[in-house]
Amino acid sequence: MYVDPKICGYCGKKFFELGWPHVEGDSNRGILKIEHFCSEEHKELFLTSKE
Repeated sequence: MYVDPKICGYCGKKFFELGWPHVEGDSNRGILKIEHFCSEEHKELFLTSKE
């Protein structure tokens, strides 16, 4: 079974594991964007850099 690689939204590394997704959107507009991260640390760094 082939699994498409995900690309980390912070460092750009390709990975095949489950990862740490972040979903942007709300119940009125639906899902606008899904970011995937190779680690919880990269997810936190990405989200704090956007603020």
